[in-house]
This record gives sequence, C-alpha cells and structure tokens, in this order.
Amino acid sequence: MIYSFIDRNRRFFNRLDFIALSFALVVLIGSLFIWNLVVDWHEEQLLAEQRRIVTAEFTPYGNALTGAINGRFALLSGLHAFTETNAQQSPEDFQTDFDNFASGLYANASGIRNFAVGPNGVNEYVFPLEGHESVLGHDLINDERPNVRADVQRAINNGNIVLSGPYELRQGGQAVIARQAVFKNGKFWGLVAMVLDMPPVISE
Repeated sequence: MIYSFIDRNRRFFNRLDFIALSFALVVLIGSLFIWNLVVDWHEEQLLAEQRRIVTAEFTPYGNALTGAINGRFALLSGLHAFTETNAQQSPEDFQTDFDNFASGLYANASGIRNFAVGPNGVNEYVFPLEGHESVLGHDLINDERPNVRADVQRAINNGNIVLSGPYELRQGGQAVIARQAVFKNGKFWGLVAMVLDMPPVISE
C-alpha cells in the first residue's frame, strides 16, 4: 500500500527532491559567497594592521631624516641670504667674508663636504677648499653631465632649492648636492651649493 502511494506520487516526490537540492545549492553558494567576503575582510584587516605597524615603526625615522635634511637646507638658505646681501662686494672682500661665514655653517652640522658659490654658474668660492680644489672654476651651466645641467637649469628656473644625485663628484666619491639660484634685481646672478654625504645624515 505504501509502495503504491509512493508510486502514484513519484512526480511529487521528485519535485520535492529537486526543490530540496536547489535550496541546498543556493545555501551552499550563498555560504561560499559570505565566506569569501569574510576572508577578504579579514585579509584587509590584517593588511591594515601591518600597514599601521610599519607606519608606526618607521614614521619616527622618516621624520628624523626629514628634520636632519631640512636642517642642512636651512644652512644653504643662510648661505643664499649671505650671497644676496654681499654679492656687490669685490671678489677679495667676498672671499674673506665667505670663508668666515661658511666656516660657521660648516661647523654646525655633520655630513657636509663643502659649500660653494658660483657667480654666473662658475664656482669661484669653495669652503673648505682643501680637498675640493677641482671644484674651483667649474662651469655648472655647461657641465658635461646632462643630469647636472638639467638640475642647474631647474634651480635657475624655479628659484628653489634643488636636490641632485647621488652621483660621482669631480673631487671623488659620491654625494648629494643641494643648489639654489641667486638673483639680483630680478636677474640671475649665480648659484650657491652644498655637497652632502648622506650616511652621516642618515646616522644622525
């Protein structure tokens, strides 16, 4: 009797099986979708936490390095102001005052190789001179290195401090150079420059 009932209603039971299977598939697909969302969210949270940790760990070093470099830039800005004020002096007087002024700047920070002033882009004043004699008389505007010429022109065009390098120096070794153009009565007068050894700056 039971078998007869099932046989008579087989299509009904088959339909129930199809509905149950379809529902199970929908639940499975929905569960997989939700699981993927949860996994993606969890991974994003882990990445965000890693970024937070890395940022918290390295930000103080980045701030310290920025402060150290800005401190050196302030010295170059001081040389820039000195040059603007004294550019009308005779070469002899300028040399004397430059040596005195640059020696004070040089003593104030580590990692500085030398300061230079170049009227019309030609280095005529260098401190300290010892070990940097090859820098004297060097025409920066017509430097044989395209990247140097480009950086010098950029400094002239925008009037701001331009950082170049690191690259090989004429006097030997590698360093980064900061330059700024000097203008008198709106016309280009020359360049001031500061050569930096980065390892001492980074160590600081």
